[in-house]
Amino acid sequence: MSRLWPEPLSVGLFESHGWLARGKQVIALPAPSSSPSAAQSAVPDLTALAKVLDEQIANGGLRKGRVSVLVGDATARIITLPWQPDLTKPAEWQTYAQARFDAAGIALDGYLMHAEFTAPDRLGLAYALPATWLAQLNELITAKGLKLWEVLPVSAAAYYRHRTVRQSKQTVVLLEQADRLCALVVDRRGLVKREAEPVTGNAEQAHRRLLTRLAATSPEITHVQYWSHKPAEQTKLPEAIQATLGEVTASVLTHTVWS
Repeated sequence: MSRLWPEPLSVGLFESHGWLARGKQVIALPAPSSSPSAAQSAVPDLTALAKVLDEQIANGGLRKGRVSVLVGDATARIITLPWQPDLTKPAEWQTYAQARFDAAGIALDGYLMHAEFTAPDRLGLAYALPATWLAQLNELITAKGLKLWEVLPVSAAAYYRHRTVRQSKQTVVLLEQADRLCALVVDRRGLVKREAEPVTGNAEQAHRRLLTRLAATSPEITHVQYWSHKPAEQTKLPEAIQATLGEVTASVLTHTVWS
């Protein structure tokens, strides 16, 4: 890479684990010194990120890097959008998404929302992130001489960046986060459904509940792509995949697969 080009940087900010990725180098962010309150837990703390950015700058600079940030779905408000062929402009998608949030009783006061369809005749996705926190993040990134490129909840990153498996009729993109599991069922044309399951105790039991529902409603699933917020050394395929979906193929996705 030319030193004149902005360096792409990937950041993950989750409740108990975070990282900064520079190419193939992945640097773990220090764990928070204290547990956040219930009100703060959904909004990632930026202290560890600021510290690691300072260290990287001191050790040789970041070449005016371009920063992409991944956050947990708990930080966002997310809803799927049934396909509407008469809506063709981003402004129309925004209005439609706002109506969908309103109908679901999800308030967006103090949030910034984005809506998009990536394929015709398939579900779209809308998500909203806290405006004040986004401003704080942008201020931090800018103060380090960097550019904030994008901020995505993990479901949105999987939706926008997923690449279907050609040999698969349907693929499940299974996303494990500290407080929830999320499954995106996709075919070669796009998103078919999105389902979530809270994790209130044993994560394996939550996997079984979610995947059992999918096995009953989506019999054409032949492949599972599994992503976890956990550190790579703690990540392994859940046993529930084979137990509930039978003879499917499965693979583990890296933290930075959508960067």
